[in-house]
Amino acid sequence: MAASESMRITRRELYWMGCVVTAASSCAPNVRSVFRATDSTFSPNPGPTPRVYVESNLEEAPRSKMRSVGIIEITVPRSKGMEYAIKAAATKGGELGCWAVIEHGAFAKLQSQASLEFGASVELAHGAHGGAPALHPSSPAKKLSAEFDCVMQAPLGSPT
Repeated sequence: MAASESMRITRRELYWMGCVVTAASSCAPNVRSVFRATDSTFSPNPGPTPRVYVESNLEEAPRSKMRSVGIIEITVPRSKGMEYAIKAAATKGGELGCWAVIEHGAFAKLQSQASLEFGASVELAHGAHGGAPALHPSSPAKKLSAEFDCVMQAPLGSPT
């Protein structure tokens, strides 16, 4: 066997090496992450991994002007659970450059609380008040699907 043949790396090996180096959520087996932009002015710009807020830690979410620029839908094996979906949402949020990632149902609550308590303005991705449930059984036995809002901080003085 020639030396060049022993050093040959297959495409599959290269793919998985890239996954290890970048730790991208899209490389994780059985994880599907889809971003649906709802703000035509939003341009993805990868950044640090944002914090994810769900019902259980919503009181820790920043109380400032913010706007949702789209929905991140994460589908994971049901056996992995919600924590796995949250980690995948954080990774996708970093790839997009989200300031924060907030569970879709919790974002509706945050919107109401912010306007009542702090006078801050928060917009849902679809422009309406309230929201659909954040968890959707995509296949009763095998998959768990969760929706999260990719949230950007609105500059002071700007309309949201």
